[in-house]
Amino acid sequence: MKTALSLVVAVAAAGYCFAAPEKDQEGTVSGKVVKSGETVLAVAVKDGKEQAFHVPKVPKDASKEEKSRIEMIRIAATKSLKPGIPVTVQWRAGDKDTKVIEKLSASGSIEGVVVKPREKLILRVKVEGIDGPMTFAARWVKQNRKWVAKISEVKAFAGIPTGARVAVTYELEEHFRVNDLKMIK
Repeated sequence: MKTALSLVVAVAAAGYCFAAPEKDQEGTVSGKVVKSGETVLAVAVKDGKEQAFHVPKVPKDASKEEKSRIEMIRIAATKSLKPGIPVTVQWRAGDKDTKVIEKLSASGSIEGVVVKPREKLILRVKVEGIDGPMTFAARWVKQNRKWVAKISEVKAFAGIPTGARVAVTYELEEHFRVNDLKMIK
């Protein structure tokens, strides 16, 4: 009996050693955006390799929350993220060995120059090392059952002239949002 049990353990261990490694089903990576678009976000990770992440599609049976989450990812990937911007991607395995974006996050501080075109609810800042200006949008708040732009942010954006050097602390929602904004002399 002892020999039979030892044989079973040995065979099980050998099978475990020769089993193919299971592919990652989910993960989180950080790096700089290389390319962004409607279907794919490419990120250069720390070891210099480029990884592609697919923008999710909204399932027909998705809940309101799920539809909103996916729409935020789509907006961020297509409108906010530009090559050179640091980002963290939380992903899950998709069909045919793809990685599907579950969540995007980006936050940090930048210094740059305010550029045109100017809009009431938007601030564009040209930052060295990033393709094109970073676009920061004012937050929206609910007042008297209506959604309106946050007045303090609209006033802060309006108070900074085109061509001014600014320091911005930001975070990514669906658009980049300003947490702190200062003019630099």
